[in-house]
Amino acid sequence: MFQAGDLVVYGQIGVCRVRDVRVPDFCEAGEQRLYYELEPQQQRGTVFIPVDTEVFMRPILTREEAERLIGLIPSIQAKACNSSNLQELTQQYSAQLRSHSCADLVALIMSIYAKKQDRRQNNRKIGAVDEAYMKRAEALLHSELALALGIEEAAVPAYIAAQVRRQKQQAKDAQPQS
Repeated sequence: MFQAGDLVVYGQIGVCRVRDVRVPDFCEAGEQRLYYELEPQQQRGTVFIPVDTEVFMRPILTREEAERLIGLIPSIQAKACNSSNLQELTQQYSAQLRSHSCADLVALIMSIYAKKQDRRQNNRKIGAVDEAYMKRAEALLHSELALALGIEEAAVPAYIAAQVRRQKQQAKDAQPQS
């Protein structure tokens, strides 16, 4: 069970702070069902969710887990989904979001980015579905990484880029000179 102050990933809302664990005022007299009082970090408001909910909840990544994920980025093979069937595209993207896996979010972002680059070379743009899912995946990933790494959310893309460049340079420096 999560405690007040914990940071969790809750369903499709994303990162939330557990404000309290209690029986809320809206419960009927005598009902003793505990609820999490969640404060979403990317939007305003409060969410009350039963402690025994079936909606996905997990603690946010630790700093070490976030660093490990960033370290894996160069090895993630992103393949653009070029389906012209919007329903198929939406299903694929939604499945990656519903996995609640940061690695899946990275793969989704990278695959849409690859598609964007391919389209740009042909003087075309990606579709609204691609754009919407990329923004959502970035928002979910960046908000969690920012909290795990202790940096501002706006600084996450630059932080990732710097880490990936550093890794590539280290790999290049480690290669034997001929």
